Amino acid sequence: MAGEPISTVPDSNHFTGERDELAIRPRRWAYAVWLIVIGGFAVLHALHLSADFPNNTPWISDWAKYTDEGWYGNAAVRAHLSGNWYLRGDFNPAPAVPVWPLLEWVLFSFTGVSIEAARGLAVGFFFANLLLSYWFLRARGPRWMALLAVTFLVTSPFLYCFSRLAILEPMLTAFTLAALNLAVRLPLFRRKVLASAGIGVLFTLMMLTKTTAVFLLPAIGWALLAPPVAAAEAGGALRGGGSGRICRDVWPVDGARDSCRAAARL
Repeated sequence: MAGEPISTVPDSNHFTGERDELAIRPRRWAYAVWLIVIGGFAVLHALHLSADFPNNTPWISDWAKYTDEGWYGNAAVRAHLSGNWYLRGDFNPAPAVPVWPLLEWVLFSFTGVSIEAARGLAVGFFFANLLLSYWFLRARGPRWMALLAVTFLVTSPFLYCFSRLAILEPMLTAFTLAALNLAVRLPLFRRKVLASAGIGVLFTLMMLTKTTAVFLLPAIGWALLAPPVAAAEAGGALRGGGSGRICRDVWPVDGARDSCRAAARL
């Protein structure tokens, strides 16, 4: 009404909002820097793909680095060089595990036959695995926990060595993580039958990528059948145990593993 005094005292909600904004801003910058660091380490996986497997590593005796790239890509190479994917009397795994050689055959149609192209395809699946791992962990835990796990993955010397090889495992891992992501979010889908069919298709692709993927079926079954866990409980369990398991599996160096476990207890 006219004549009433106008208050010049700022609203307390105004100050509360400013304090909240000031508290959130450094956190946003920290996450942005964290993502840049993760991206930088990820890019390192795609450099110098023609380089051989690093010598003097704990996995130097693993024969996969000598055999698997040629074995599981031979059908695609032969199809482009000789016009026939099958060589009588040789090891021809393509009928049992056709997905990887089929993708390589399509890729070689554009790039030509080269080890860099084949390894680049594997690195592309590794990048997808980082995103799928983050999405999977965010289903039950906070952002910092998912980023911490992705940091362990992208800086792991073990994964650096093997994710740069044109082998089956990076693609198999991508299909598995995609199926797990659908499984843990199945109650959220409006069309659950369609989502379940997608899980079935992904598991079929897993089997056609590597036949031993049948042993990953219990993991998908657990994600489908286990009762939902509250976000706080899941975050606590992963903070105490999940991060420790990641440290043990992907960081084989004792000193780094101990530091990792200390960080997980924070």
